[in-house]
Amino acid sequence: MNQPLSLPLTDARAIARLVPMSAAVEAVETVLAAGFDPEGEPDRSVVDVPGGQLLLMPSSTASYTGVKIATVTPENPGRGRPRVQGLYLLLDGVTHAPVALLDGIALTSLRTPAVSAAALRSLAVADARRLLVFGTGPQAWGHVEAVRAVRPMLEHVDVVGRDAGRVAAFVARCRAAGLSADAAGGQDVASADIVCCCTTAREPLFDSTLLAPHTAVAAVGSHEPDAREVDEHLVGRSRNRAWQSRRSRKSAVRR
Repeated sequence: MNQPLSLPLTDARAIARLVPMSAAVEAVETVLAAGFDPEGEPDRSVVDVPGGQLLLMPSSTASYTGVKIATVTPENPGRGRPRVQGLYLLLDGVTHAPVALLDGIALTSLRTPAVSAAALRSLAVADARRLLVFGTGPQAWGHVEAVRAVRPMLEHVDVVGRDAGRVAAFVARCRAAGLSADAAGGQDVASADIVCCCTTAREPLFDSTLLAPHTAVAAVGSHEPDAREVDEHLVGRSRNRAWQSRRSRKSAVRR
């Protein structure tokens, strides 16, 4: 006889309490070092629906199977709602019985910055003190936390965004967390040790010739093929390049 399903939602607060950013970074590093290959994951699906898109992102291991279901609704910010919303359903890897239902956006706001931080631990200068962040959403804040987890000498955050009110609120949040912070512009990448791009921009956010030779750049981007946060000059001049295409699931590490 089938048992009635009772699957409470693990919300954003619970995820933050159970998995602090430092633990998420270590988990990402551990699974990658153990040989996990993102290219072996099932293909993701992008489905156009009225008013936006439905994203289906499955994953499977011997122990667990899961899928993140997210929606992208461009008009939502004007309605006072998030542009991206979603849930993650975790299943047992053998029986496929539902195990957990999690806030998908909170999970993404943890996982994506943790991946960036795992790369920055190796690529960013050890004494990085200045971070510049493009964006003011959950990914932007997640990247502040992630950079701080791997570069504890971080002192200052410059914030670049289109909405002055959101930038001011983000600056205040950084200051409340014990960091100095200011509103900034794209030209301020010149003084950054680390740059994190957390937007859905269609054009490069800054002139990469302004970057110092030691600066590390993490560009999150979007699943949409016409999204672009950095210019070709940055890709060409980089000593180390690592990327993962969410659309094609192809990844590569160069030099």
